[in-house]
This record gives sequence, structure tokens and C-alpha cells, in this order.
Amino acid sequence: MGVCVCYPNSDGWYTAVWGLRMAFGSVEVLLYYEAGISHPTPAELQPFLTAPDDIVDIVGHYNVYPADNVGNVGSAAGVPNSALITMVHGRGKKIVLLVGGGDILGQYTGRFSAIVQSETAMDRFVGQVMDVVDSGGYDGIDLDWEFPGTNADQQGFANLIYKFVRALNPAWPGKSGKTLSVGVQINDYNGTYIPTTIAPQNSVLRFPDIPPGQPAMHYLDWYGVQTYGHHGPSFSNHSGHAGAIHSTSGDNTKHDPYGPPNVHTPSFDSALTYWLGRTVPRSKIRLGIGFYGVQVLTVSTLLGAVPGWPTPDPGTTKSYAEIQDILDDGGWTAGFDSAAIAAYYTSSPGFISGPTPVTVQASLRFAAAEHLPGMIAWAAGKDWVNNQQPLLKAMQDATGRLRSVWVGARDFVASGPGASLAVVGSTGSENRPVVWVFPASSGVITAAVTLPEGWLSAQSIVPVLHWSRGAGTNGVVGWNMRTAVIDVGDQVDEATATLLDPGPSVGPVTPEALALTPMGGIQPSAARTLRIAIERVPASLSGWPSFTGDAWVMGLELQYVSAT
Repeated sequence: MGVCVCYPNSDGWYTAVWGLRMAFGSVEVLLYYEAGISHPTPAELQPFLTAPDDIVDIVGHYNVYPADNVGNVGSAAGVPNSALITMVHGRGKKIVLLVGGGDILGQYTGRFSAIVQSETAMDRFVGQVMDVVDSGGYDGIDLDWEFPGTNADQQGFANLIYKFVRALNPAWPGKSGKTLSVGVQINDYNGTYIPTTIAPQNSVLRFPDIPPGQPAMHYLDWYGVQTYGHHGPSFSNHSGHAGAIHSTSGDNTKHDPYGPPNVHTPSFDSALTYWLGRTVPRSKIRLGIGFYGVQVLTVSTLLGAVPGWPTPDPGTTKSYAEIQDILDDGGWTAGFDSAAIAAYYTSSPGFISGPTPVTVQASLRFAAAEHLPGMIAWAAGKDWVNNQQPLLKAMQDATGRLRSVWVGARDFVASGPGASLAVVGSTGSENRPVVWVFPASSGVITAAVTLPEGWLSAQSIVPVLHWSRGAGTNGVVGWNMRTAVIDVGDQVDEATATLLDPGPSVGPVTPEALALTPMGGIQPSAARTLRIAIERVPASLSGWPSFTGDAWVMGLELQYVSAT
């Protein structure tokens, strides 16, 4: 089923002018399942693939891998797994075979490099992988080369992709229904040589192809972006989020501290910007949720420097279940980075970053708001706590129940000088948008909003500001959203309400027509009526200039989870 976010198109101009649909489609979830795990068993995973509350649409079975440099294939114990495949197909879902992946010894990378330079080795590799696909009844292949590092690797990977798509679709250009996808890093750190626009070489185009020699991304169903596992203690000179929706201000180095400063800091935002910039269509991008985090032993703060670097911190990655065990021992203080939308914990000394039910639901909301077709999640069992799977359960709680309230520009009023309501756009347009125009770093607008009955008060509401630039160069804009509960019982009392101030959210202005800036989360208990203030404020973000032109606000979307 996936996750559906819907709200009415109350402003008719929105679709026509900005080219965006107002009813979001479903977000598919691919959940990876490692061979040999004890929990969840196929039977224990089954509820999450069962309608009407199914959240998992595709299972990625890990793994087969290059066993040598000449194209022979090795398989993890338990691949194929007939019980798993039968269960997935019995629920009407798909299961794909993961080829490659990360290995502790780092051998897969060199083997992939050698295989793609030899036509004979590639044919052997493709043939043996397809033997496993066909004998096991898999519905596709997920290629995970971590990571190509040269131009020759990139060209060879494009050739390998072509050979796999032809093997999966023997009646090409007719499609068999089997998928082909690749796992990729978040940005140009290990992402540079992933093929997107490069085409397979003519020497491998041995079959009639219509049209011939298309870019590699033409043959792929999706790119699975691994937006998790960042700031690992073995490779980062500071503590930071294992996964975040927005980049953290001040975290301006690459994933690798030996690299130069880079605006592509680890986050959903930066990863999406990077892969769109590589011309991958939005319809083929799936961001990732990690069911694990990182523990740093020598640092006690977010973005704290690791003492004695380049000697690495002795901490390790930890699954969600392992993190809960550590926190249960006590001595940890919970923190939440509302700008990044990421949770962390501190001790004396000690720092842990990892997922929570709130952050995985926020990740689904982000994907829906950004019109992405799906997400990937690594991996089943890493959230196994007391015979429960709380992260999968949190995702399931949002399945089909994620709704939105749309607060359009006409629903707001000005509060003091600065912002003004205006009609903008071409005078020849039949649908010219009504927006609030905010001059540089000034203006406040407010609105009273009543949530519909049936919203699940135990879950945070995520406001998403819809805005754009008037004119000018790219840059960064700061927005502050303040909220107040204004109903007490059945009475609305605006006079005594206090506006809560969570601090500014930073939104980069991208070349796209519309910017979507999640503003953290609000949880107004059981109250249904809120007063909301939106204010433009000064902001900075490493690697981005400040945007000083007019900014236009079209409205605010309040994403919530419905109880029904």
C-alpha cells in the first residue's frame, strides 16, 4: 500500500502554475532482509506485508556477490530462502535479489572492477546471478557496488547494467516485469562514478535495441540512495547524525573528513539535490532509512571533534535494538535537532545518533512531500526489541493514514509590517497565484487552523512550508514558525495563548519552482485548534549564500497521522 499524503486542491492555480499535483501518490518501501538473521522470521515479518496496513512493498534479499575477478558468483547461506519468497509472493508483494553490498574485507569493489573490464567475466557473472534469480523466483535485481572509483569503472558499470537489463527482459524492448535497480551513496563522496547519463559501449550492444545506447538510468527502475550510516566513528573526525532530513548547520565537511568542505553534507535534502543534479528523474529516486546508528565514545556533543584524530574513535555502528539496550543502562540525555529532524543522545563522555519512530515517520513524510516513488530501509531485524519491531510499527502506523491540512495564502493575515498579499506571475496567465511576499528577513503572517477529527494526537504534526523565490540567484532563506494551542476544552482563547518558538528552519532556494521546507514537529496533545505564525528571519548555511530577494509563501501544509 505504501504511504499516501492527500489534501484538497483548494487553490486552483497551484497545479497549473507550479506543475505539482496536490494529491500525493503512495510511497513504496523496500525493506532489506539479510540472510541468516534469527528475527524476524518470514512469519514475523508477514504482518507488515499484509493489507490493509502493509508498509513493505518490496523485500530486498541480501545477498549474492562476486566471488573472484573472473565472474563467478558466491551466495550467502540461506539464499534463496523459499519460505521468505513464498511468504512475500503470497502477500502479493515482490522480492528482489541484492547483488554485492558492503563487505568487511573490501573485496567486492576490486572484483567488480575486474569483472566489468572483461566481456567474458561479465557474461559469466550475469549468467550465474540469473541462475539464482530464476531458480529462486526473484522479481528483480538490486545492484550494490560499493563503490566504483574510476572512469573505467563507471563505463564498465553502465555496460553491466545493460547486460543485466537484457537478461531480465529477454523479449526486449518488451518488459518482463522484473526490476533492475542500483544502490548509491548520498553525494559525490563515492557517488561520482555511478553511471547516470553515460551509455553502454557499442561493443556490448549485441542485440537489437530500441532505441540503442540509451543512458544507464534509462535501463534502471530506481536509484536507492543510502542516506544513512553517516559520521561513523571509524571515518569521521567529529560526531554527527547517522541520518538526517536536513543538513546540520556547521557540518560542512564531506562524509570523509579528509575531503574539502562540501555543500553536500549528509542529509535527505542534499542527497536529493545531488541526484537531481545528476539528471536522475525524481521518479527514480528512493531515499533510505537506516534502522541503525552510530556510537562515539570520546565525544559528548553534537558536532564535537574527536580528540587525537586521525586516530579514530573506538566507537562502532549500533543497531536500533543495541542502542535501546545502551540507553536502558541509564546515564544518557536525549536530544533532538529540530532543524535537521534527527535524534541523538549524550553522556559523559559519549554520543549516539540513531533513528526513532518519530524520525522514520518524518522520513516517510519527506518522501511523500517531495513526490518520490519510494524509500529503502536497511534492514529487517535491526529494530527487534522485546519481540517487537518498533520502527517498522511506526511506519505501519502511518500507512495509508498520513493526511494533510492545507492552509493557503488567503487563510493567513499579516501581523505587523513587512509581508504583503499579492498576485504574482505572468499577466497573461489564467491562473496567477496569490502569495505572501516577504522582503529580505522581515514579515510575519498568522492563521488559526482547526485540525479535523480523528487525528492521532500521539504522533507529531509536521508542518511543511510551500514557498519560492521572487527573483534572483540561489541562496538560503530562514523561516521561523511559532505555534500556540488556542482551544481549551470547547473554548477558543487566543488572548492567553503563548506562541512557542522552536527556532528557525533553514531552506535552500533550489532551481526548482517550489521549495518544500519541513519545519520540525509540533505535538499539541489533544487540542484541535492552533494559531500559527510564519516569520522570515536571517539565516546562514555553510556553502550557501544568503538570499536577499523577495520570497513568496503559497501556504502551509500540516501533515498528520489519522487514527482511521
